[in-house]
Amino acid sequence: MKRELKSGPSIGDLDDTPVSYSMTEGVVTLRPSASVAEVARVMAKEKIHSVVVANPLEPGQDPRGSWGVISDLDLLAAARTPEATAGSLAASPSLTVSPEESLGRVARLMRDYQASHVLVVGFDGVPLGVVSTLDIARVLAKRLVTPDSRPLTTPETPQ
Repeated sequence: MKRELKSGPSIGDLDDTPVSYSMTEGVVTLRPSASVAEVARVMAKEKIHSVVVANPLEPGQDPRGSWGVISDLDLLAAARTPEATAGSLAASPSLTVSPEESLGRVARLMRDYQASHVLVVGFDGVPLGVVSTLDIARVLAKRLVTPDSRPLTTPETPQ
């Protein structure tokens, strides 16, 4: 699935860019009891790099903090423990931001917590999407390319 950047600012600092500009909308969720094999199957089938684990809520409980994220790197780390479950693999509670927060803040969170994915949640605490390091790289790449730019390397021409 090829993703296009949404329209938004093309030049400027990441602190001026809202998360909603680059986030991947929607999430794929699994229950905490899902096996490592099931996590792998879902990631491969959906061609995604993370899944969200929905922890059960008690009646009336606020959903904030009840979500965990499993990245593709978490899955690789668990490959030798097939008895593990999604609930035990998930970084929980996950790092969360609102769609209005800046990509600069997300980048700093990712750096500080060594995370490759941050969950984007609405005011009600329900996941709306995910921002990954690749999403931020797409924004940076778009901003670093100008119409008159030349490639950093050029193919050698035979003489």
